[in-house]
Amino acid sequence: MRGGSENAFQRRRTFLSVVTILFVISVLTMLVARSESDAFAKPRAVIDNITAPVINVINMPIRGAERMISNMKARSETFEENERLRAEIARLKDVEIRAKALQDKINQFEEILKTDIVDDIPTLKIPARAVAETNGPFVRSALLNVGRNDGVSKGHAVMTTDGLYGHIVRVGNGSSRALLLNDLNSRIAVKSARSEARAILIGNNSATPSLSFIGPEADWKPGDGVVSSGDEGVLPAGLPIGQAVAAASERAFNVTLHTNKRAVDWVWVYPFTPIQEPDENPDEDITAQAASNGGPSASADSATDQ
Repeated sequence: MRGGSENAFQRRRTFLSVVTILFVISVLTMLVARSESDAFAKPRAVIDNITAPVINVINMPIRGAERMISNMKARSETFEENERLRAEIARLKDVEIRAKALQDKINQFEEILKTDIVDDIPTLKIPARAVAETNGPFVRSALLNVGRNDGVSKGHAVMTTDGLYGHIVRVGNGSSRALLLNDLNSRIAVKSARSEARAILIGNNSATPSLSFIGPEADWKPGDGVVSSGDEGVLPAGLPIGQAVAAASERAFNVTLHTNKRAVDWVWVYPFTPIQEPDENPDEDITAQAASNGGPSASADSATDQ
């Protein structure tokens, strides 16, 4: 019992001595650090050399704990991010499968119908600079710096990034004139993108041309998207034009043009080949072709001669 008490006492004395020494060193370090006298420069350096390793050893467990906590937090965030990415990949796979199925259906329909079921919009574009006319034959028109030499022809659609701007009404070798949709002379066959209802967009020299020739059963509503219908065989179908708005009278609508959003400098021309009209006398052409090939008509003529 006595030996155990002496050992415990000895440990307490050693601990108190170490604490006292560290306390004295800390006080001296603080006093020396606050002093700016050159006399303390050398003792300060000696104390720093002694205390630096001690402080470094004392801080090692703290730094290790900080690194361990930081690594644990990073692993937790990485795990959560991986779970989120797995869920996103699964969702995108489902979207990809659905999109592929829809694309396969579209390809089948196009193969059956032998046409593009979306629209008639050409892929070729002829870029041009547009300059608004002030003294031309029309109130709302623009001059383009492209013409016949560039592949532009009368009737071609003129587009901006917002929508249909107008159509070509006169062509020169190096320039052309476009009639804008809101000119009084403009007439465009259009339809509702929602209901496929037809109408004629007529310019009125204002910012909002009107819809005319709306049938009694035509399903037009304010807010409908207005696109070209292609019914007149001049413009391709599906070109965006504007949005229908209610006019003053019942079942009357105007159209807010997409091209009114900003000033127009650069445009492009869509070279579009409409459906050709049939020959004037197709029966005569068929008869002549059959005769030249020794067909029934030629045989009948030979029998008559005999």
